[in-house]
Amino acid sequence: QRYPIILCPVSGEPPLPQGLDIQGEEEMARVLRAQVFLFAMPHLGLPSMSVPTGVTADGLPMGVQIITPRFREDLALDAAEAIEARCPMPTPIDPRW
Repeated sequence: QRYPIILCPVSGEPPLPQGLDIQGEEEMARVLRAQVFLFAMPHLGLPSMSVPTGVTADGLPMGVQIITPRFREDLALDAAEAIEARCPMPTPIDPRW
């Protein structure tokens, strides 16, 4: 409640390799640890959203997660709009399958 908007990482690691979650229990545990920021907000009842901020040197997408107080989705949407306006994603995005 002290801060109207909090920015945090989307993930605790840079973009994870595709398919890591199906390579075994240890790899899935790594995915879950890295994504704890994404899982926590719904459990706390806080509005949050992930917004792209650009790409790594390897061309992989990066971003931030915006978190706002309960019932203040408007702040999250306003912040997302401001970030997206200043950090446009290159298009088209090259899928790395």
